Amino acid sequence: MWSCKEDDPTSQVEDFDENAVIQELSNDDPDLANLRRRGWRVTKAEVKRFSDDETIGVSYLVRYRKGVLTVVKSNDLEPGEAVTLWWVLFNNPENCTDGCGSDDFRTQSVRADVMYADGEIIDNSGKRLFVSHRKIGDLSGSMASIFFEGKARGIEDSFDAEVHAVLRTHGQVIPGLEDARTGSFNGDCQGFPPEASEP
Repeated sequence: MWSCKEDDPTSQVEDFDENAVIQELSNDDPDLANLRRRGWRVTKAEVKRFSDDETIGVSYLVRYRKGVLTVVKSNDLEPGEAVTLWWVLFNNPENCTDGCGSDDFRTQSVRADVMYADGEIIDNSGKRLFVSHRKIGDLSGSMASIFFEGKARGIEDSFDAEVHAVLRTHGQVIPGLEDARTGSFNGDCQGFPPEASEP
């Protein structure tokens, strides 16, 4: 998981080139200075496992005038498991209590949202690249109504919002349920919450 908020928006120099950004950030040693020179704000952070705080990869968050993009590289995932990436967005982080987290979901003035970003099946290397691009006003994949009975908001200001990226494991893939395991919050499980998945 990583999160980032910065205070000084970068002047947009060039139109955002999604493919070029993804290609650069997919490299082992991406040229972040070059991306910044083009007018895109780039932040790098470690990916930490919740259970033991071990570093298991690196993530990049790119902010530009019309949206945000993330590339998450993880190198210590369980082969054969389905893993999903989620956006957790706090559009007004100044209204969070003691840092932004799940306890702020129900505070309306925070204008939070949780949104599907990507899903992958981990191969034998235990390594995987997760990529997601979210434009301002895009509400697809919002889980607000399930998580906290809130309204889908998406990202409202790409420079001011606090953005967290969270990887979630869904266990070993069951044949025939690959799409469910990599494309929804609850995969093929039943129970909580019942609206999250089928069957």
